[in-house]
Amino acid sequence: HKNIDWMDFCTAIIPTGKDDININSIEWQVSDGDPTDKPLNQNYIANMDAYNIYNNNGRHIYGYYESEANNASDLLKEAYEQSIERGKPKADYEIKVYYEDDLDIGDTVVINDFDFKPKPLLLEARVGNLKISFSDETKCEATFSNYKEVESKIKNLSSDDIIKDVIDFFDGAIAIIKA
Repeated sequence: HKNIDWMDFCTAIIPTGKDDININSIEWQVSDGDPTDKPLNQNYIANMDAYNIYNNNGRHIYGYYESEANNASDLLKEAYEQSIERGKPKADYEIKVYYEDDLDIGDTVVINDFDFKPKPLLLEARVGNLKISFSDETKCEATFSNYKEVESKIKNLSSDDIIKDVIDFFDGAIAIIKA
């Protein structure tokens, strides 16, 4: 069972710092090495990845962020980090476990969410709490924490990937023969 929390979710953040400092006076450009574009006189920082997936009929979903930052540059950096964190809905998973699962507190498990959009989500999580019933396995419960999104290590079986792997293999073999 999955519970999705949209409470803090947003596609853009309007930050405010100490003494009502804002980010209007700062411009970011990816071409200058900044992590995203933010024009001058814009009072928010956008998470375009979140916007492209979850926009509200072509409009941003705004969130607010209050900080103790005492300059616009630090405020923008903090707001950017917040936009990354808050640009994904939070999901909690209730997963049935069995005593035979040989699960211990602190173990790392992998959770596949095939219903997540735009693509399936692969998570690693730690077992934070474990309740085991020896008499009724339906009462076994596990609480997971420290979620981390991971990339699947399963190869895509497209013909281009297979050809590239074969070429890489033979390049390595040729290098070994030449040595």
